[in-house]
Amino acid sequence: MNIINLLAKKHIREILDALCKDGELGLQELATKLDIHKSSASTTLNSLADAGLVEIKIEDWKGKMEKYYYKITIYGMEARDFYKQGEKLEEKIVVNININGSGNTNIYNGHSKNKE
Repeated sequence: MNIINLLAKKHIREILDALCKDGELGLQELATKLDIHKSSASTTLNSLADAGLVEIKIEDWKGKMEKYYYKITIYGMEARDFYKQGEKLEEKIVVNININGSGNTNIYNGHSKNKE
């Protein structure tokens, strides 16, 4: 999967932020914390793990079943920086538009294009 497409999916940023803040979290903990369904969290976390942004640790839980824990990787930390860079770029564009005429300027293919 393309990393840009993955980062654009629902809940990805929130999951990366939670893992960065809290360190290692179990599936149920994470789903509860973010108020998302456990199966959605599991699917999303598996996509993040496949991309190398999250690592999965599996432990036996009292001999009955496996318990999954998730931890952000260095690449996951870099992905969080991607969101921050996007926010900075948006701020620059908004400031540029405001300076150039309070909304009278459109950004078109990376260039300013004045409305007539």
